[in-house]
Amino acid sequence: MENFPLMTLFCMDKMNISKIECPGCRSKDNLKVLPKSERASQMAILIGGVVLPTLWIYGRQTKLTCESCGKVFGFRTLAAKLSITLFWLFIALLLITGVLFNLMIN
Repeated sequence: MENFPLMTLFCMDKMNISKIECPGCRSKDNLKVLPKSERASQMAILIGGVVLPTLWIYGRQTKLTCESCGKVFGFRTLAAKLSITLFWLFIALLLITGVLFNLMIN
C-alpha cells in the first residue's frame, strides 16, 4: 500500500470490523481482512489514464474471511462505493462523449 497512500481511506485494515458478521455462520469475532491487490485493469489504464485505474483500485471490495467457517466474502466501505460509482460515471461520460462526437462528424 506504499504506492497508494490514500488506500488506507478505502481499506478495512485500519477500520473497526466488529459490526460486520459472517454471512455463513453469523460470527463477528473471527473475521480476518485479506490483502487487496493493487493491480488495475489494463483496459482502464488505456482508456482513462490515471483517473480510471485509481478509481478502480479504490472501489474494489475488501475481502474478509471467517476463521470459524472458512467463508470468504466481500465488503465495500462508503468511500469504496463512492469511488466505484465515480468510475462508472466516468465510463458513461466517455461513452456519451464518443457517441456525440461521432454524430457531429457524420
